[in-house]
Amino acid sequence: FHGNGSLPEPHAARFSSGIWRDTGWGSLAIAYGGYPGSTGSPSEAGLIEDGMAAYRFVSHRAPGAPILLHGHSMGAAVAVAVAARAPHLGLYLEAPFVSLARLVGEHFPLLPGLLLRDTWRSDRRIGDAAGRILIVHGTDDPVIPVAHGRDLAAMAGPRAQFVAVPGDHVSLLGQRDGEAEATFRPVRSTEPTR
Repeated sequence: FHGNGSLPEPHAARFSSGIWRDTGWGSLAIAYGGYPGSTGSPSEAGLIEDGMAAYRFVSHRAPGAPILLHGHSMGAAVAVAVAARAPHLGLYLEAPFVSLARLVGEHFPLLPGLLLRDTWRSDRRIGDAAGRILIVHGTDDPVIPVAHGRDLAAMAGPRAQFVAVPGDHVSLLGQRDGEAEATFRPVRSTEPTR
């Protein structure tokens, strides 16, 4: 799931090449309602439903296949919301935020949080997401401070791993793909097929 200021195509290219392709992963990257490539207007509920629709599509096309949810920035909030509602292999989050209210409050301290229509409370949802979690955050991220990734990992508990990497909001993308792929690689059966 892509971030607010990005498009799905770069993520589709990333996850359908390199180590992801070489080890047999498939990928689906979607355009949210109200974003380029789609129709409608964006909202938290709408983007979560887009995420659930993508999840149902993958489940239908690859029944029984383990589903790894990935998200960057706002897309991380979509991934966490989907993970709280649907079975999954794990969560791979890059530059997530704890909640939109906290993030807006840090950037615009004089703006009342009550004005927010969407709150994106990953802090309230992360506990309902089963499975392993890998959170990667750039140490020099001017959009979402690295403390958000660290705090969200702490909220998830011992099943979450937090990794701070040199970089900003965008340059961190893919820096830990090798580690992520190894972390989430499904255990393949060694029994012969019949």
